[in-house]
Amino acid sequence: MAKRSGDVVILGAGFSKAVNNAFPVLSQLAEQVLQLVENEQASSTQPLIEELRRVIDGPKATHVDEEQRGSVDFEGWLSRIAVDQPHLSLAENYERRALFARVTIAIRQVLLEAERQAFSGTNGIDGWPYQLLRLLDVGRATVITMNYDTIIERLAPLAIWPWYHLPSTWSPGGVYRLHPADLFGGLPPTVPTPPSEIVDPSGKGGTVLRRAPETLRLIKLHGSLDWFAAPTDPTGSTLVRWTPGPAPAEDDETLLGHPPGREPFLVPPDANKSPYFTNPVMRELWAQARTALERATRVSLVGYSLPATDTTFGGLLADTIGGRDVPVTVVDLRPDSVAQHLQSFGIFQVNEGKCSGEGAVEAWTNELVKEHAQATAKHLRDLATLPRAGEAIWYAELGVGPPSGNGMVPSRHVTGGRLVDGTFVLDLLPSGAKVPDGRPMAQLLPPAGATTVAADLADGRRLVISHYVNGPRSQHDTGWLFFLPTTAAAKGPW
Repeated sequence: MAKRSGDVVILGAGFSKAVNNAFPVLSQLAEQVLQLVENEQASSTQPLIEELRRVIDGPKATHVDEEQRGSVDFEGWLSRIAVDQPHLSLAENYERRALFARVTIAIRQVLLEAERQAFSGTNGIDGWPYQLLRLLDVGRATVITMNYDTIIERLAPLAIWPWYHLPSTWSPGGVYRLHPADLFGGLPPTVPTPPSEIVDPSGKGGTVLRRAPETLRLIKLHGSLDWFAAPTDPTGSTLVRWTPGPAPAEDDETLLGHPPGREPFLVPPDANKSPYFTNPVMRELWAQARTALERATRVSLVGYSLPATDTTFGGLLADTIGGRDVPVTVVDLRPDSVAQHLQSFGIFQVNEGKCSGEGAVEAWTNELVKEHAQATAKHLRDLATLPRAGEAIWYAELGVGPPSGNGMVPSRHVTGGRLVDGTFVLDLLPSGAKVPDGRPMAQLLPPAGATTVAADLADGRRLVISHYVNGPRSQHDTGWLFFLPTTAAAKGPW
């Protein structure tokens, strides 16, 4: 099993907004939720609805930026109706619980509609989120998210290992095929369970064993749109990640359906989540997040504003990386306020200015792509220090696999390389060209001035994202390099 890296990435609502504008910021979410619940409430909870309207309308008069408007107040309002208040009667607390249940359903409905819009054919997702997921896969990163949406789960099967749909004769132990459940480590369990066999990609019929690749670890601390539990279950035994099958039609009311006897499981971003922490599954997820942060060598807060109401997660950061020499990168529209909040927890090694503004998350992703390209150039040069140093490092053939959602792209063979502005650009045989008998010998040793490795694939230069290169042992040594497109305008995974 590959060792998990010390990279920890924390995702907030700003990440989802960066992936696609269909996802609401918190102020927009509050207004859409209000529209769904304000006309269907009992008179006893009407004052709370009116309070939410004041929360939303009040900051508008002060010209507060829409990205920030009402964010803290809405979270505080949501927290107050989610947790029993000691000064209220039993009946009043029950009424608030009922309101919170309706608000939870409304939040889920709004975000499901946002996902439908984001993933529709007329809108679509840009290329960089797929690049980011592949990077996180290569590094075996831990991803901690506060988001309820299922962006990561929906994109991961397209971005991670989609090209390893090899014929079973090539991989007799099974075929790698990622299932979203593989990201969770079994917590919560997915119902129905992921398939253990898949259709044989060789086209010969029958099935082969599905092998789950080692990949990033996804920890969702606030629940998810597809998580459900019995409302009175304190044991966590009924909490499941529910995947009922193919996505329903856009007008299908079952989109909001539930597994039998269960309700949506969304944890409010409040300062006191104790009723939810009686659930052993959630306690274990928070414990795993703690372990990941304690072992972290690098932490990135991506689109997460670290709201003042979420003192639980703030306390987790303070207890795990506060006072430690761990670099923290804030990737946000306005990172300075997040950096100041981190400093209040004793976290001072904060980079707040490198990735900011509207394109912060995409710019951060591009930096990570470049970082991996640099690592590969160094790795290839380091091969020269192996035994038999002094001999030219040659490779009988080098398969270059630009990833494709439709399967493994036929390998292209390196015929040489050239230095272009600090990048070692690999020249390849034309697509479909027959490899000459005897296998062409290609030298793959970047010159000293090369800091990154890329391939010239005719449709645009592509930076390397991962590599597997054997040391020089025989004429039959081979290696694989996988590349990602650098064309930002491209839609879809590749």
